[in-house]
Amino acid sequence: MIVTLFGRASVAQKMKQFENVIKLLVDAGHDVLLNESLYSIQGGLQNPFNLSKIKIPDDAIDYVLSLGGDGTMLEAVTWIGDKAIPVLGLNFGRLGFLTDTVASFTADTVKRLQEKDLVVDERSMLLWTNPEGEPIRRFPHALNDITIQRASSSSMITIHVTIDGIPLNSYWADGLIISTPTGSTGYSLSCGGPIIHPSTKNIVLTPIAPHNLNIRPLILDKGVKIAIEVEARDPQFLATLDTHSVFLDTSRHVEISSSPYVTKICRLQNNYFTGAIRDKLYWGIDKRNSHG
Repeated sequence: MIVTLFGRASVAQKMKQFENVIKLLVDAGHDVLLNESLYSIQGGLQNPFNLSKIKIPDDAIDYVLSLGGDGTMLEAVTWIGDKAIPVLGLNFGRLGFLTDTVASFTADTVKRLQEKDLVVDERSMLLWTNPEGEPIRRFPHALNDITIQRASSSSMITIHVTIDGIPLNSYWADGLIISTPTGSTGYSLSCGGPIIHPSTKNIVLTPIAPHNLNIRPLILDKGVKIAIEVEARDPQFLATLDTHSVFLDTSRHVEISSSPYVTKICRLQNNYFTGAIRDKLYWGIDKRNSHG
């Protein structure tokens, strides 16, 4: 089995956990590769494993293990691109809806990876299309969300949205979030958007600080085509795809739709999403009855 470990250089702050993951995989006889950031810090390990570096994902890889929080997981998904390699998130970060806890990574976990004794969720993604020029990045797909935001803090922007060729709305706001169900527990949630179960594959439009108080988040079918035009005092607006951001001219049009690709996320439990909602958002917990 070939496993690639993906993470940021900040994993150096948790070398013990990092080394434990490597040791469990190597002791089980598996080949372990490191992305460039982890390769740069492996000299700080107590045991010299002398692992190889990988720059571009290969179809021969069986799994990618993301070491970090949800941000690292999103970067791993972008790195994997169209290779459809299953990814397991180990939470070296803080709040994580995409990652399992690092304490759960044991020799039994390695065995389950080898025997494919895991739940694999196929998460829908979004595709950014720019009909007037080069793509926004090499892999213009997003697992969490795509956002259109004002370039400065001085004034709001107007975002004209058309759905399947029919005008929907002109959002006078700080921005607009176009989210997948996976991303519904991220930025969209903090802006008042709904929590959507990942199996639904829908698309959510959530305005950021809208000037019109009657504007609400909208859930759309996965098959729609969303066209966006931006008006602003500034000549540019800010666009983001998950962790990637770029300033674009307001003259550029944006088209967003469901991606033909999916992200394969490995789980150790069947009911992960329900449990994550309860545990991370403290649902069902009455603070009035807590002691100490």
